[in-house]
Amino acid sequence: MRVQVVKGQTVRITLSCTTISKAARVEYQVRDFPTLGVVGKLIPTPEDRTKATIIYQPARQSEGKIDMFSFYARYHGGHFSAPAQVIIELSEPEAKIESPASIDFGSLILGDEATLKVLLKNTGNIEFRRQIQLPSPLELIEPIDGKLAIPAGKSVILKIRYRPEQIGAFTTNVTFQGKPGTTFIGNASAPFVISTKKLTLLWNKQTHNRQGELQVTNKAHTPISLKIRPPLRTQYLTENPLYNDPLVLPPGKSSPILIALPKEDVQSFKGTLEISTAHYLQKVSLDSSPTPPLLTIELPDPALDHINFGTSMPGDAISRTFMIKNTGGTASILGMGTLAPFQLTQGPDSDRANTYSVSPESSAAFTVNFIAPPKLFGNYSDSLEISTDVGAISIPLAAVVNNPDPMAGQTPLPPPIKKIANDQDSPENTALPAPSPLPPPANPEEGNNHLSPTGFYTRDYVTRKYSDNIPTATGFMLHKAGPHDLTLAWKLPSPEHIVFEMEMRRMLINQKTFGIESVWVPFHDVEFHRSGEMIYASIDGLTPASIYEFRVLTAGTGGYFSQPSVPFGTWTQAPRNYLWFKWLLFILGLLAIGLLFRRYWNKHDGSIPMPTYWPRTIPWPFE
Repeated sequence: MRVQVVKGQTVRITLSCTTISKAARVEYQVRDFPTLGVVGKLIPTPEDRTKATIIYQPARQSEGKIDMFSFYARYHGGHFSAPAQVIIELSEPEAKIESPASIDFGSLILGDEATLKVLLKNTGNIEFRRQIQLPSPLELIEPIDGKLAIPAGKSVILKIRYRPEQIGAFTTNVTFQGKPGTTFIGNASAPFVISTKKLTLLWNKQTHNRQGELQVTNKAHTPISLKIRPPLRTQYLTENPLYNDPLVLPPGKSSPILIALPKEDVQSFKGTLEISTAHYLQKVSLDSSPTPPLLTIELPDPALDHINFGTSMPGDAISRTFMIKNTGGTASILGMGTLAPFQLTQGPDSDRANTYSVSPESSAAFTVNFIAPPKLFGNYSDSLEISTDVGAISIPLAAVVNNPDPMAGQTPLPPPIKKIANDQDSPENTALPAPSPLPPPANPEEGNNHLSPTGFYTRDYVTRKYSDNIPTATGFMLHKAGPHDLTLAWKLPSPEHIVFEMEMRRMLINQKTFGIESVWVPFHDVEFHRSGEMIYASIDGLTPASIYEFRVLTAGTGGYFSQPSVPFGTWTQAPRNYLWFKWLLFILGLLAIGLLFRRYWNKHDGSIPMPTYWPRTIPWPFE
């Protein structure tokens, strides 16, 4: 008989023989013992006396593959039979584990989990024992203790759970015994997505703070609870003022997340917004520029909405100081101007006339004077016009000048001047004389609103295309002045630029607002000629004894012009009066006639001679 035995494994071998009756009593005896192992004593089988069991234990370190022993059988008291051999085939102890090639958990949402069964089969010749440890995010559910015992030829079922820890594909290989093992596959997606990972908080004119909004969408199949953690300087604005409360989103739904900086926070900002669930975190980079200027004006009398200079006498000077506060995060550039007899006399240092700067989160003091005219009295009202980066501000001014001599005749005040907004598309206007310099326009960005030589804030009447590559005319001078004409001269800017256009300052009525405004109007009644390095412009048709203001633009190609020259102001001469000369000639004529008459009178002794007539004789030709 043949028996297969694993080396080092003790087995029981049953010996049997053929008898005439099962009730016969058979005795066994081992004669030839094995050489690669040992055998124990024979143990008869009580229920079947024709069989016996012997224990065989092979040597562990044996290198042989075949072992044998022989035995004899006999009836009790009888003779032994011929020897029978037991051939023992020795094999190396080995456990062989078969497992699936791959296990796919499918696609999950981060935070979800999936559990699958894995069948392991031992096709080896000995029991397989091992303590199982799975890599994260895999987790062994059964057996709980992780101890795996699979007898030879048996199988077990493992329960393994996949709980993703990060988004993306997951692949790992687990070897239970040797290679190739089992490949576990899975994929995890984010439970929510956000519309942007970089958000700039922008200025909101209505709320006067900086805000930014993003969208968050639930991609899970179940409601999720979001934790919003904004930076310390910001606020998370929702209907619930407790911004750190969870935001619960149903499946497939979206919600806006509004992040804002408080109104009192005006400086530049950088930070990180965190949006998270229990298993997933997203970060959004936040930034914001400083807030624009936020200006408030504190007048001398908080109860009034204007600056009141009170009552004064002609020639008096009264000062009033007001404050401009900039609570924003950016410096504000202010342009200021008013009409005489009001004047702005004090303000922060500035590089340009009538232009001032107020630093962020600071205040500046400004002083306005009222100088009462010496001869005009009554009520004075005007406004201090302030142009800022974010709009225009008008502060009303009021003063009263008493009449020093109530019995004297009153001198009326000049008519009020209506403030005009710039209008470059206004139709043709009608020229009127200017009663006094005008204030700066409401919108200082329209045109070149600079002071003219006589103190008028003047804008461009024609919209032009300016180029800094075209040289500007310089060196203005008055070459000749007459009652009705002027000749102006300036240096030739360059040999290539010899074409010019003249503009004259005029006071026009705006047909939309019916107010007077000062504008630079093209003046074409000019004759240009060049002499050496000088350009001469002859202007005719002017009014005698009048002030005129001009500026010149150098013309280039493509409809471009240079920046306007510095305005030049001059006047025409008064006309010559010839009436006295005519009277002199008349008187001298009368005197000459008188002298001639007297001389004739003296010659004839005061008598008036009578004419003498005589006949004229004509010779007769026949005499």
